[in-house]
Amino acid sequence: EEPELLDRLSKHPFPTTPLHIAATAGKTEVAMEMVILKPSLARKLNPKGYNPVHLALQHQHYNIVRALISHDPKLIRVPGRGGITPLHYVAEKKGDDELELLVEFLCTCESSIEDLTSQCETVVHVALKNDNLKAFEFLFGWLKQFHLMRILRWKDKDGNTALHIAAKARQPQPKIIKLLSQWTDVQAKNSLGETALEIFQVNPRNDQDVMERLRPPRLLPRFFYAAPSLPQIINRLIFHD
Repeated sequence: EEPELLDRLSKHPFPTTPLHIAATAGKTEVAMEMVILKPSLARKLNPKGYNPVHLALQHQHYNIVRALISHDPKLIRVPGRGGITPLHYVAEKKGDDELELLVEFLCTCESSIEDLTSQCETVVHVALKNDNLKAFEFLFGWLKQFHLMRILRWKDKDGNTALHIAAKARQPQPKIIKLLSQWTDVQAKNSLGETALEIFQVNPRNDQDVMERLRPPRLLPRFFYAAPSLPQIINRLIFHD
């Protein structure tokens, strides 16, 4: 009768299944038996918008998380409430266990780095909005290693790049801003027409070094942009003030 019960539950759009209950309670063996019987249950959202992996993460049952991901690595990309995937969730948290899971998730499913929340946030946005410096440093290194730095330029629903988010932090981190300013357009504007510099200037801790990095590149004199003929070059070199 158990498979029939699981079949009936799986047809409900937002059921609370025995797998949700097992994941919440930390019952790894029970959870895995159900996943083997009915793999689709692992992707089901409960009435609150969470799948079993989300629930196991919320209750810090990391053995269940790893077991479910091992059975189906694509669960890392399954969004729940707010479009939050397991990768986004661990990027929010500052613990060492969550950082370890962040590393494991990306190593298991590299493409998950491109997933967005319902607010169009990348995992980098999420880490920065939660002041998770360790997660950001790992993600930055990952993007650089795999030539995915373009993701740093992606904007959330409010038009903010990762640099905008770093600039508006309650306590802006100069190290983060300096890193991002090298790979992001400092002149990019969000939906309110603000650059990262304009956001940062509102902060009472006006770090002059950081502000300098957020300024647009200085334009060279027009003399250097021209493509003159050789006689013109000689003339300018001789008579230029």
